[in-house]
Amino acid sequence: MRHAGMLIVLCCAAAVARADDWPRWRGPGGDGISREQDLAEKWPDAGPRVLWTAKVGAGYSSPVAVDGVVYLFSTVNDHDTLTVFDAGTGKQVWSNSYDGGWTGANGSGRPGTRSTPAVDGDVIFTYGGESDLVCWSRNDGRIIWRLNVIKKTGGKVLNWGTAGGPTVSGDYVYVQGGIGEGAAVAVCVEKASGKIHWTSEARGAAGDNDDFAPGGGYAYPVVADVQNTGQLLVFASRAFIGMDVDTGKTLWSEPWVTEYDVNSATPIYEDGHAFVSSAYDHGCMVVELTPGGGKKVLESQEVMCHFQPPILDRHVLYANSAGTLKCVSWPDVREKWQTRELKLGSGGSMVRVPGDRLILMTDTGKLWLIKANAEGFEKLSRAEVFAGQSEIWATPLVYNGRLYCKGTDELRCLDISKQVGK
Repeated sequence: MRHAGMLIVLCCAAAVARADDWPRWRGPGGDGISREQDLAEKWPDAGPRVLWTAKVGAGYSSPVAVDGVVYLFSTVNDHDTLTVFDAGTGKQVWSNSYDGGWTGANGSGRPGTRSTPAVDGDVIFTYGGESDLVCWSRNDGRIIWRLNVIKKTGGKVLNWGTAGGPTVSGDYVYVQGGIGEGAAVAVCVEKASGKIHWTSEARGAAGDNDDFAPGGGYAYPVVADVQNTGQLLVFASRAFIGMDVDTGKTLWSEPWVTEYDVNSATPIYEDGHAFVSSAYDHGCMVVELTPGGGKKVLESQEVMCHFQPPILDRHVLYANSAGTLKCVSWPDVREKWQTRELKLGSGGSMVRVPGDRLILMTDTGKLWLIKANAEGFEKLSRAEVFAGQSEIWATPLVYNGRLYCKGTDELRCLDISKQVGK
């Protein structure tokens, strides 16, 4: 795969996706920003109307939507399951599963899926908690191929389950691998065949105990365009690494050791700067990239993201920093304002929508609609969606005037179109 060809494919894919499609984690732009128009500027006092609900399995995967259907990846009866719903009615189109899924049997976290599906043309890719990378037919749910990445590339599954991927770019799917001695930190797979194209030069090492060891992390890999050269950014368990996207060769590596080896928030990249952040009182780092390398230029405790990555919009970064909503400048990460009023919790998520607004989901199931820019924020509306629940870590999906929210075992469709605000 040549760099120029890969970047052309990326541009074409972005052009083909309809503005209201949300085919992968963080949407078509990979930035958490929805360009959808005609959304309500405020919600009714009782909250947006619930249009339909569906019983679903366990997990933290976020829903995605393409061509009028919603896809959800969850674990049902210990089986990883991909289910498709008609976006308008909630009627199930098809559902299929395979024997395997993250059960949390070792006591590390709740059972269920961790990563969000990626739709690509006529297929859809999922990455299960036990490291099963699967290609499904969008038409009928048939499994085209299935690859257990860690069994093929060494090491063992991360303590809280595999979560880092799938990231689709050009002809390939990129995921993070396992932990422990000899484990491939990242893996590149041919999306047509399921065959491994390369395993990373970066390898895991023996750890302090059986649960924690250097190797892959929980964050999605990111394909960055660095001066017309592709670079794979991998937030591994104990380092932030830049890899040659064609070969997996390490171009640069910056150590980043977090308590419990939880590096899980997707890296942010723009204009030659890459940003990562971790919780547990660790903080954030900015690396300046060149086509062949990278160098740390900033380290700070200003932003501490646990699972959810920040949203970068017009040189301003909005982040859930240990439950506090923070606004900082880019790329120097200087605080503009912060608030704890919204009580996001460490796993609370957000989506940026037009009109300088953010839709926020707290990790206890409350929705907020706020106006937020570099000058400050204003609370517009709120709604209780999943009362009494916890660990609501799936990011809501904005699609055709509706908001799709994943709770503990339920998917809800809410009307947030402009007409509801009248």
